[in-house]
Amino acid sequence: MKMLHRKIAATLLFSGVTLCAIPAHAAFLEGVAAYNSGDYAAAADIWREDAAAGDAAAQRNLGLLYLNGQGVPKNEAAAAEWFRRSSDQGFPRASANLGEMYLRGVGVPRDPERAVEFFQRAAEAGLAEAQYNLAILTEAGFGVRKDLELARRWFQRAAAGGHAPARERLRQMAPPQAASEGGDEGAVDPSEDLAASEDEGPEVQRAGDGGLIDSLNAMLSPSG
Repeated sequence: MKMLHRKIAATLLFSGVTLCAIPAHAAFLEGVAAYNSGDYAAAADIWREDAAAGDAAAQRNLGLLYLNGQGVPKNEAAAAEWFRRSSDQGFPRASANLGEMYLRGVGVPRDPERAVEFFQRAAEAGLAEAQYNLAILTEAGFGVRKDLELARRWFQRAAAGGHAPARERLRQMAPPQAASEGGDEGAVDPSEDLAASEDEGPEVQRAGDGGLIDSLNAMLSPSG
């Protein structure tokens, strides 16, 4: 179990900010411009006001600034709180960020079951990275009951959303006979009943979405 926790602790949290799907206030976009220019303090000042007013995208972005110590003192607990506020408003990427924090015990107590809860929120909203992470956890039986068929379905959803590692994992899960006969178990039927994908519009630096859990992939190897 200690070895398992060490592998999970190696998971990376990524940086990045997001634009809103709905027309954003000019000030919010000024925050994006400030972030892109490297003026993180100005971005924090702008997003703090929007976040306090309840803007979910600003809350998530402010959480990332606190997580990474950009323009504000690094404060993982504050990051988790802003992610939580954004997640409670249905912002999938904030849910994925919070899930990874619970997985690692960063800013919150380590709690794999809570991690699964937040990854599932984002996965059901159509976020491919969260679908992949949830599949990995479900396949490993970490924080959730082990269920290979359910894991396969989450991998399929992530692959249908363009997540290349999920497609590769499906190929690895293919039965040996199917692989030897040239079957492609990883092929995804576009007509499959997929969760509706949320559209947040253009974004700055596509990241911060829960990310690729390489450490959990290692758990699935024979030596893991």
